[in-house]
Amino acid sequence: MNRTTALTLVSVLFLSLLCGCPRTDSTAGAGNAGTTNTTSTNASSTSTESAGGEHESGKVAGENPCAGHENPCGENPCGENPCGENPCGENPCADNPCGENPCADNPCGENPCGDNPCNPCGGSEDKVTTVVFETTDGDIVMEVHSAWSPIGSEHFLDLVKAGFYDGAPWFRVLDGFVAQCGVSADPAMNEKYSNATIKDEPVVVGNKRGFVAFGKSSMPNSRSTHIFINFGDNTMSLNPQGFACFAQVVEGMDVADGLFRCEFRDQGGLGRQGGIDAFKQMYPDADFITKAYIRE
Repeated sequence: MNRTTALTLVSVLFLSLLCGCPRTDSTAGAGNAGTTNTTSTNASSTSTESAGGEHESGKVAGENPCAGHENPCGENPCGENPCGENPCGENPCADNPCGENPCADNPCGENPCGDNPCNPCGGSEDKVTTVVFETTDGDIVMEVHSAWSPIGSEHFLDLVKAGFYDGAPWFRVLDGFVAQCGVSADPAMNEKYSNATIKDEPVVVGNKRGFVAFGKSSMPNSRSTHIFINFGDNTMSLNPQGFACFAQVVEGMDVADGLFRCEFRDQGGLGRQGGIDAFKQMYPDADFITKAYIRE
């Protein structure tokens, strides 16, 4: 056997042994497992990020301080602790506790959120005050909830106590939309309160049929005296614009439905001397609030 033949036989023997040996290394079959682990890791890291930034030192950056938790509100947004063990930093609720409306259809009537860290009702009990609007078409009775809109509800009650709505016309009543009032029959009242605007508040209770909110312009903190009753479900259009309801009609919704349809566009003129007369001339069958008062 020459040298070349010997080398060839050795090479063939070595290759046959290599191919016949079973794999005993720890990486055998790890391709799918590796992919799964990578996905799991990515999902895990995603759960620690919010839309506006990363979770750091117990706080979550961005508009929603509760973001970044697996499910801060769950199916029961007013449960034992919608934020889990992390109270979301110094201000757990900020202006957007756990989304647009963490209480959903629950109007916080008896403080359903309790002392939870994400409590849109502010941790205080809800004070309910009954207000009666005696109108030319019958009585409209509404319950004012302090927890729904603390600033708005207090301002409305102050206006009622001052007699602002006595004699006020329903100057904008639109089918399927709203019935609006809020221009006093007394020009001096309009001058006094027209610039007494109040700060905006989060929409805790939305604009469903029979719920009452302040009107406002597109400018921030522009609520003053105009209020409206929702005829239909206007949540999709009005909630995103920040119309926070503070009351609900509990008696006389049929009276509200029957208010004379009209739209007087010169609201500035309506509030000045002679404005009511001009309104009556244009809409002789329009309805008015003859008296507004708090029912004891």
